[in-house]
Amino acid sequence: MRRHAFLLTALLAGCGDSEANPPAGVDVPDGPCGHALVVVSSDYQSSSVAIVGYDGEVLSSAIVSSASETTGLSVPLSKDTVVPTTRTSAGDVLLIDREQAVLTVLDPVSATVTAQIQLATGFNGANPQDVLEVGPDKLYVSRYGKNQSPGAEPFDAGSDILIVDTASEEVSGRIDLGAVMDGAAEGILPNPSRLVKHGDRAFLLLSAYSKNFSASDDGRVAVIDTMSDEVAAFAVVTNMRGCSGLAMAPSGDRLAVGCSGTFGGDLVPSLEDSGVVVFSVGANGDLDEEARFSAEDLGGDPISFSLSFASDDSLLLSTFGTKNNAGDQVRPDRLMSLDVATGASLEIARSEAKPFSIGEVRCEPRDR
Repeated sequence: MRRHAFLLTALLAGCGDSEANPPAGVDVPDGPCGHALVVVSSDYQSSSVAIVGYDGEVLSSAIVSSASETTGLSVPLSKDTVVPTTRTSAGDVLLIDREQAVLTVLDPVSATVTAQIQLATGFNGANPQDVLEVGPDKLYVSRYGKNQSPGAEPFDAGSDILIVDTASEEVSGRIDLGAVMDGAAEGILPNPSRLVKHGDRAFLLLSAYSKNFSASDDGRVAVIDTMSDEVAAFAVVTNMRGCSGLAMAPSGDRLAVGCSGTFGGDLVPSLEDSGVVVFSVGANGDLDEEARFSAEDLGGDPISFSLSFASDDSLLLSTFGTKNNAGDQVRPDRLMSLDVATGASLEIARSEAKPFSIGEVRCEPRDR
């Protein structure tokens, strides 16, 4: 297999529906953080994927898009297409179409789609969130949505992890997460989201909401044995709600969870259950809480949906700003660094005029 480790990112922007020129492939030398950036743009109607060098040069403005006709897309990309949290070892670009529940595998060198794998297993609303490479020809896919009438097709329960065999381009199994919800309030679903990996353990973040999102519970992290495809352990992120950020330190010794808090019907979640919790990771993937930093500790704004380690001690994260009824910014989004060993934090950047504009935080340390 080729060794092209492209770093993945995403943004919201305008993207056209036409394909003026056939897309050209991109093959760039490896660097300390991979080969290049994969940028997914959406105008809420369609999606387009670009490859951008670390020097800012656009290497391919639209290597694939919703309008692509020559790349091998059998299912066009929808407006809700994202990239995984973690890059692949071989450098194939993975695109998660949440609306259509399709995983697209793109070869960036030839600019062709090599596979499109259906993840819905027969029900609407599967809503795949993340994809993680856990072995040769083996992927885990977290599915947020739950099937209310399972049993019609294999692996169709939802709110689970699907196991995908990329050699056969088929779903080969699923991992049930019911046991991880032990002790949660009645009616709370797992709502699996982000996935990261170290060694033979995968770590899955569970957001833990009720079916209609009117109630929530403490976030949870499931520890999956990737050899047996079974839940080996889990940890409760106590007194933290709306957890959607997950990051693994380069050494694999620390795992960080970011939680936005409880949303009460508006865009401003509560602060009392928002913050960052850092776990130490044991030899078998066991998790022990090492430190926690409340939203108040970090400046008094809710933690956003994404965070990433820049080194074993340094964590990058963003916080939500606020706006008034007219849509004007009252408090900015902030991008921050946090020293998880000392608790020292530093603001790096802030939104200039519009809150909710700082999105995913991705950092690929040199020694990963």
